[in-house]
Amino acid sequence: MNGIELKPCPFCGSDDVFCSQGPEGEDYVECWDCSAKVESYNGLGDAVSGWNARAIDRDDLLKVADECERADVDGVIDWAARNRKAVG
Repeated sequence: MNGIELKPCPFCGSDDVFCSQGPEGEDYVECWDCSAKVESYNGLGDAVSGWNARAIDRDDLLKVADECERADVDGVIDWAARNRKAVG
């Protein structure tokens, strides 16, 4: 992707994220899995910076991931692993 590094989705942890430009000239980064999206009219770099920003402290999120892991009994979705991936 032309040297652009995108972190996994901050909401679902998916690596399936992409950059594009919308019909009105806005640049955006979007997750294929959950449709989370960051748009910017200030260029692709601004959209990527917004996408890669994380609002929650990494250590706090890892604590939440540990709690999810202990609560996951059926193993359908490994939310803990996705949260860990989301914070990089």
